Amino acid sequence: MTVSRADIEQRFRANSGLIIAARIVTFCLSLLVIPVLVSRFGVSGYGTWEALLALATLTALLQTAISGTLVWRISEAFGQGDANLIRRLARIGAGASWALFAVIWPLCWWFREPVVAFLRIPAETRDVAAGMFPVVAAVILLSGLCQTLESVVSGCQRTGLVNVIAALSQISNYAVVLGAIVFGAGLWSLVAGQVVGFVVRFAGAWTAARSSFGQVSLLPAAPGPSEWSLLRYSGLLTVGAVAAALREQTDKVILSSLASPVWVGYYGIAARLCSLVMETINFFYVPMLTAVGALNALGDWAGVRRLYRRLMATVSTVTGLVVIVVAGLADQLVILWFGHPIPEVTVLLWLLITGTASAAILTGPGTSICRGSGNVGIETTYLAFNLVLNLVLTIWFVLWIGPIGTAVATGSTWALSSVLFLIVLHQRLDLPADASRRAAATAVLAAAIAAATYWISHLPGLPQERYDAILSIAVFGAMSGAVYLGLLMAFGFLSAADAYGGLRSLLRRA
Repeated sequence: MTVSRADIEQRFRANSGLIIAARIVTFCLSLLVIPVLVSRFGVSGYGTWEALLALATLTALLQTAISGTLVWRISEAFGQGDANLIRRLARIGAGASWALFAVIWPLCWWFREPVVAFLRIPAETRDVAAGMFPVVAAVILLSGLCQTLESVVSGCQRTGLVNVIAALSQISNYAVVLGAIVFGAGLWSLVAGQVVGFVVRFAGAWTAARSSFGQVSLLPAAPGPSEWSLLRYSGLLTVGAVAAALREQTDKVILSSLASPVWVGYYGIAARLCSLVMETINFFYVPMLTAVGALNALGDWAGVRRLYRRLMATVSTVTGLVVIVVAGLADQLVILWFGHPIPEVTVLLWLLITGTASAAILTGPGTSICRGSGNVGIETTYLAFNLVLNLVLTIWFVLWIGPIGTAVATGSTWALSSVLFLIVLHQRLDLPADASRRAAATAVLAAAIAAATYWISHLPGLPQERYDAILSIAVFGAMSGAVYLGLLMAFGFLSAADAYGGLRSLLRRA
């Protein structure tokens, strides 16, 4: 099992193409399904599900750090051609997943009723929600086994397969949900979809692991003295997992417990639209992480620098364009999606997109390099700052302006933390600083054009029908996008050759 730089870059391009296709499919499916859920269960019912799912997701925080550690170490082992280590790492990851399930799931079962009371679930659905919570928690905790198998696949430079499997899992999930709704299963239809989605994901991950690498075992194994670096790396990633949870999951829990599940429903809709911004970096994040792990194992830091420069330009340009459309035309997008405006969603979207866009543009490529090269402490520095600042600002803003203050704290904290990350990154790693400066300037320009687009697009008044919303999005989106790309070229942030080359690259990968 030997690899070269050409092999790694070829697999990086293939992985990115598969990820783009898979994530477009899943996102489009969610756009179709969520209005059905809201119309069937109401904003309160949809918010109840989002609150339960958020709290259940918080039970698996450690698993996120474990899977991130496995991807990093397996990528290095793949670059070194060490198949035996990859098999052992898979068993260590599986052992951690089994241990987390054995410790945490009984607590979820025991405290199921206090949990729904804490979330202020409406009385008419409280008993149903209490039954749903431990099942959802079990699925999320056992998904750690899927993540272990997927880490093997990603570490072997086949990340695109992981996203194809995720797409198939999501399709199965939504199909079961819609079918169960038709047969009157109520909120339990969402649980049924989760269970079927998990089964499909596990089967796909198992098959992909055997195809990409070979036989692996999920029998538990504990890390030995030689794997101490795994524990340190995983511990540092835990800080990031907690900070990421404060960005969305904790917001939902706070909104549900202090306001109502209705606000969680609004938040869930806004977060789904906002996730469009993160999709740009998601296309490249894991492929870049695994490519950096393998390049670093080969001692090819020049290849890492080239990858960083290219990805910072691509991510900042495309993400800025998405920010302009999503934030600048938020009301039109909601009308197109649901058939009527929802002012609460627009407010939450603008608050969330401040932090999301900053994180995607300024930190995405850099954090993947930190993890891939084993320098996760750089990321931990800014995430620790993020965690402390977010806790302080959340308490302050919630006491000052109410539950919506948690979204204010999230957006402002991630924006400030992203700037700190760039400073620390360039102090500790030899990466092209000019690429980061251009990305930061691109983010500022995109924010300004988004604000101008929002104001100008409201001058004629909001569309009344979906058809009118489509026309408004097409006209104002095209105009704003043209102005944005023109200014990027005028200011020297993007050349015509870069734009043409980037377009050809995206089309080739797709």
